[in-house]
Amino acid sequence: MGRRGLVRAWVAAVALLIVQAGPSVADPVVVGTVAVGESPQGVAVTPDGTRAYVTNLSNDTVSVIDTATNSVIGSPIAVGWEPKGIAITPDGTRAYVVNKRDFTVSVIDIPTGTVGPPIDFGLEADTPLEVAITPDGGRAYVTNNDKDNLLVIDTATNTSVGAPIAAGELPQGIAIMPDGTRAYVTNTFTATVAVIDLATETITTSVAVGVNPVAVALSPGGDRAYVTNADDDTVSVIDTATNTVITTIAVGDTPVAVAVSPDGKRVSVANADSSDVSTIDTTTNAVTGSPIPVGLYPSAIAVTPDGSRGYVTNAGSNTVSVLAFQPSPPRSVTASAGDAQVSVTWSAPDFTGGEPITGYTATAAPGGSSCTTTGATGCTITGLVNGTTYTVTVTATNTVGTSAPSEPSNPVTPSAPSPGPQPSAKKVQKPRDVRGKPPVRIKVAGTTVLTGRNALTNADQ
Repeated sequence: MGRRGLVRAWVAAVALLIVQAGPSVADPVVVGTVAVGESPQGVAVTPDGTRAYVTNLSNDTVSVIDTATNSVIGSPIAVGWEPKGIAITPDGTRAYVVNKRDFTVSVIDIPTGTVGPPIDFGLEADTPLEVAITPDGGRAYVTNNDKDNLLVIDTATNTSVGAPIAAGELPQGIAIMPDGTRAYVTNTFTATVAVIDLATETITTSVAVGVNPVAVALSPGGDRAYVTNADDDTVSVIDTATNTVITTIAVGDTPVAVAVSPDGKRVSVANADSSDVSTIDTTTNAVTGSPIPVGLYPSAIAVTPDGSRGYVTNAGSNTVSVLAFQPSPPRSVTASAGDAQVSVTWSAPDFTGGEPITGYTATAAPGGSSCTTTGATGCTITGLVNGTTYTVTVTATNTVGTSAPSEPSNPVTPSAPSPGPQPSAKKVQKPRDVRGKPPVRIKVAGTTVLTGRNALTNADQ
């Protein structure tokens, strides 16, 4: 390489460092460790974010974590033999647990904590591993590893339905598109991801990825699939519109689990053999910050619906690490309208990651006008259009990160002040005499005068 080439390479390297500096997502921090059963494997968080369910492979149980206190509540729930994968229905009423060794699925009724009869697939099942539920909650799909297919559950009847669906060789991880049309399934033997049309129950294509792909997660909009390649320590990023790999990202040692934040900005990857979690900034498709140490052999990760926390199962230390990604959203946002402005109040977040809130931003929709504070829980947004109806959301910021927006406020409509009462025209009173009758008019020397005790003459006026 000549001198000019060396200069170009140096400039490119500097430019790369500049681009990678200043990540748009903050580094997560571990804010708690929860002891659970032996060899915890799968984890799923309820849609309301209040509970995390953890499968304990060696105890044949499921532990339930209260996410407000980050402590286990109640006794472990007995399920089948060697529970691994777990998924919760969109309505939060049931958890489906894949029992790896007795080839069944247990269904936990979440409100009561009871378990019904297991779903038995008979001879069709052999080493089921993971489960995913369609967005409408109507079907659950189970990767049937040693039979190279998917098993299908009708969640209305909790029975196996139809024939198994071919899913590639040694299928393991599974993720379903937000519109429910396709499933992405990792094939560990062929280093591919099978794309399955769920309407026709056929593989439409297979995408070549890294060696030993284990887990897959989709972005909230379904435009990207993130695949952990355990044997080459990378994550493949698939463009789901073209079903091609658009980039490959180096992460930690033996990545086996992946989760995408609800806003799609962050991908968290659990690295089993380095016992840490890598964070990928999806705007740059690059790892940001340092790996986050967790327990031994992290096996699964789930993120709360508000994006504030991540729960990582550590199979080698029988614990769950709680990661703080950002504060939870502010609560109880209330708006009141004025003249071309809206005043907003709110309550502080329930979860702050142990760090004080340093700022809030309230944003009006439509239009995006905003106001900020350095800690006060109220401000006024000005410059709005009278007659337009607005709602307001609020975010909280601290050293951990910036929260997702709050639930919208009540709708309000600014308006100009109402005009005050208008002065009325003063009625001219006609002269009256003492009896209330009009005075007599007489003409004296060409001049008209009014007579009567209460009348004034021209001379007096």
